[in-house]
Amino acid sequence: DDFAALPTSLEILRDVLHDQNGVDVSPSCFTADLSKSPTSPHSHAVDISYPVLNVGLPMDSWNDAFRSFFSCMGLHVMHRKGKYGPTGTTIMESVRSNLNPLSTFFGSSRHVYTQLDYTAPLMNSTDLSVFPQIQLLDEMHQEFPNSTFLLPFYGDSEWINWATTFHNFSSRWASMEMPGLILTREQQKTSSCSNEQCEKRLSDEQLREWWCGHVKHIRRFTQVYPSIHCWN
Repeated sequence: DDFAALPTSLEILRDVLHDQNGVDVSPSCFTADLSKSPTSPHSHAVDISYPVLNVGLPMDSWNDAFRSFFSCMGLHVMHRKGKYGPTGTTIMESVRSNLNPLSTFFGSSRHVYTQLDYTAPLMNSTDLSVFPQIQLLDEMHQEFPNSTFLLPFYGDSEWINWATTFHNFSSRWASMEMPGLILTREQQKTSSCSNEQCEKRLSDEQLREWWCGHVKHIRRFTQVYPSIHCWN
């Protein structure tokens, strides 16, 4: 195995969290690395290796814009949900069945995945949130080692405002267990609640720390595995 001697994605995330120690929210976390940001995907200097995977944390309005943008380019796009259900859930089911995470249900002709993750509704004991861009980076990389990672930057205030006002995302995330997301003790109890009075949303600071840790995770992962093209 070519990757056997290298750290796994979750080992990289563990080291990021250890270095960050829950308090380092540096400005670089919220700014694109312009050296990895082509001015246009139509530029002759841009070398895009498919599939393109949106590995950023979710924001529906931007993900919808990515879908429209890449579709207008004539590319074959997979968005948040297909005929087998939510994209994230389908990817997880493939991995649990020891199948390729992307091509098994979506085919090998997809150029772009504009939304990988799925966030479960509040107070739903059967649905689990899935973030392949956090939990399944290794599996996706093993299937497509030369893929292009799309890491969008929305601006922290815009993203936090969306997360706290749109469809209860901040509260839904506070009730899930996800590597890299640090919950309070009260939030950790939410999973055993049966009524909405137990609901606890993520604070703005928690959202910033999660965002920052995720950006560092993706950046460090692409440094360890340089065959990945990272497009900020």
